[in-house]
Amino acid sequence: MGEVRNSLKGFDSDEVFVLYKYICWYESNSDIIRDNILYRRCPLFENFWRTMSRTKHVFKTERSDNMPITAVEQESNTMVYTKCVKTKLLSFLRHLRNSIAHGKIESGGIDNNVVTICDYTKDGTKCTCMGNMNKTVLINILKNIQV
Repeated sequence: MGEVRNSLKGFDSDEVFVLYKYICWYESNSDIIRDNILYRRCPLFENFWRTMSRTKHVFKTERSDNMPITAVEQESNTMVYTKCVKTKLLSFLRHLRNSIAHGKIESGGIDNNVVTICDYTKDGTKCTCMGNMNKTVLINILKNIQV
């Protein structure tokens, strides 16, 4: 029998529910192709994205050729990922969905308040997203999504 491990390390049951709720929301809104459509359906994402841009959070897109095979540690509050859909925000939301669904997200750090997010290609041979962000910020935005 294979190894059993907690793939959502550091999250309590209420937070796991919030992560699951996000996956459900994402699946029901996966047809969104532009940020302005996302903002109309879920206005809080516009505020989230603006807040992230004004704070010390860095969201960088990178060509897949430049991504390492496996995730490497990033500076605090930095996400590096491939642009897999039309915009940086939508790409981040897709990578976030994938990392949760595939158990590549965990919480740790001081006061257990740093979330590490990873995503890989379908065959698992190449990293497509890696980074970390403040857990409180992430959970708060996801709590307010309407399913």
